[in-house]
Amino acid sequence: MNLVAHPLHQDQAALPLLLVHQAVLPLLQNQIHQAALPLLQNQIHQVALPLLQNQIRQAALPLLQNQIRQAVLPLLQNQIRQAVLPLLQNQVNFGLLTYRLKSIP
Repeated sequence: MNLVAHPLHQDQAALPLLLVHQAVLPLLQNQIHQAALPLLQNQIHQVALPLLQNQIRQAALPLLQNQIRQAVLPLLQNQIRQAVLPLLQNQVNFGLLTYRLKSIP
């Protein structure tokens, strides 16, 4: 009699594989979650995060600084021209007027 062809023997051959899927696989998954995940998270914090931070410093910061130079600085310069310069001119004019008044005999 051919043992492989018999249905009972085929089911018995599949039984260890079924046990692996039902019992061993969840245990392995649990071990992965309890052991490997914290290690991976630790590696991410120790290796990947500093690399990303370094990339941000090297790439994003110069871009931001350039945007600040191109956008914010002209706005600030314009505000200075509109607010501070008239005040300075007023002080200079007042100083000149005071000087002229003092120089009148």
